[in-house]
Amino acid sequence: MLKYMVVAAVALLSVVAAGADAPKDFGNVLPYDFDSSVSGYQDWFTDGLSADWKWFATGDWNRTIENPNMACSIVNGMLYVGVSEYSGDNHLLYVPGDPNLDYSASRFQEVLVRIKLNTYGTRDPDRAGPSVSVNINRTGPFGSTDPNYSRGLNLHFRSGHNFQFLNDGINWSGGSPDNSWVPTTEGGSEWFWLRIRHDENGLFGKFWLADGETPEPGSWSMQWPGYYTGPGGTEYRVEGWAGIGGASGTAATTFYVDYFLLKVDEGLLPTITIGQAVPEPATMSLLALGGLALLRRKNAT
Repeated sequence: MLKYMVVAAVALLSVVAAGADAPKDFGNVLPYDFDSSVSGYQDWFTDGLSADWKWFATGDWNRTIENPNMACSIVNGMLYVGVSEYSGDNHLLYVPGDPNLDYSASRFQEVLVRIKLNTYGTRDPDRAGPSVSVNINRTGPFGSTDPNYSRGLNLHFRSGHNFQFLNDGINWSGGSPDNSWVPTTEGGSEWFWLRIRHDENGLFGKFWLADGETPEPGSWSMQWPGYYTGPGGTEYRVEGWAGIGGASGTAATTFYVDYFLLKVDEGLLPTITIGQAVPEPATMSLLALGGLALLRRKNAT
C-alpha cells in the first residue's frame, strides 16, 4: 500500500510543480524594478496559453482563437507570435475573468516585455511589441460596429531598424534613431527589453539589449506627449487593456516573447513581486513533499 501512496504523492508533486509559471534566468543585470512589489501581473509563458479570459486575442486574431494554428502559440516555453491571414489591429491582451480585476479604466499602464524578432518585414502591417489601452468592445452606439475595436497604443519594432509608437488607426510617431537594433544573420533580432508607459502625461518608451549585461536606461528613450489629441481636441485611447501587438494580413514579422509584466494603478490588480512567481515553485514542491511525509506517517500508524 505504501508503494502506491508514494507513487501517488510523487505524481502530485510533479503535477503541482509543473503547474507553476516558473521564472527564467535573464542574467545578472535586470530591469530596474525587478524584486519590487507592484499592483500588476507577470507571465513567463511556461504554463501555456488558454482562451479562458487570461490571454484574449482581439482584432482578426480573434477569428482564430479556437484554431490550433492560430497566430499565437507556446513554443519551447515561449510565446510565439506569427502572422494571420487576416488583416487588422491584432493584439493578445491580458483580460482577467474576474470583474473585480478590471484595470481597463486605469490611466496608468506600464508594460515590460522581453522580445526577439524571428523574422521581420518592411511594410506597415509588420509590427511587434507591447501594447496598452486597447479597446475590446466590438459594439458601438446603437449596435453599430465600434471603429476603435482592437485599437490601442503600441511600441513596435520597425523596418528602419528602429522602434516607433503606433496609435492604432491614427498614426505613427516618436521613432528612435535608425539602427537602434541590428538584424541577425538569421533574419531576426537579438533579445530586447521593451518598456511602454501610458499615463496622464502621454506615452513613454524604452528599449535596450536583453543580454544580461546591458543596464536599463535611466530615462525614457522615447516620448509622445500629444498622442491622444485628435482634430478638435478629441481624446484617443485613454482606457483599455494591455498586452502584445503583432502583425496582420500578409506581413512577414514573427517574434518570441518570454516575459511579460503589467503594472497598473495600486489596488486594481493583486500585488506581485516582479521577477518572482506566485506561488513559487520551490514552495509548492515543499508542500508536495510535506504531503508525502504525511502519507508515510499515516501508513506507519
